[in-house]
Amino acid sequence: MVSLLLMKAFHIEREKGKQPFSSFNHVNRLHKKIDLFIIVFSMITFVGLFLLYKEESIPFIFFALIIFSVMEYVIRAFLNVIIYYSQNPKQAILTISDMLLFVIRIIFLITFF
Repeated sequence: MVSLLLMKAFHIEREKGKQPFSSFNHVNRLHKKIDLFIIVFSMITFVGLFLLYKEESIPFIFFALIIFSVMEYVIRAFLNVIIYYSQNPKQAILTISDMLLFVIRIIFLITFF
């Protein structure tokens, strides 16, 4: 919903051939490799945190989820702006807003549940 409002406000066109709500919208092969590395590394970290801290692992897992998600979104925004600056630099606005909304949702979950 927020993405659609931002797209209208900043006159950002939806990228052709890409799903609007898919997490696998890679900018290029480098982004795909980095994203795969982050996913594998985060899964290893989540399993390690769970095995080390079985009782108190939930806060650690939420914190790691925030860190890895922010890393992935920052990399996507960086690649949108720096590498493909001539095609659609405003796409980074949507990426950063998605990141902020995701972090707010996770903090909300941690705080109220």
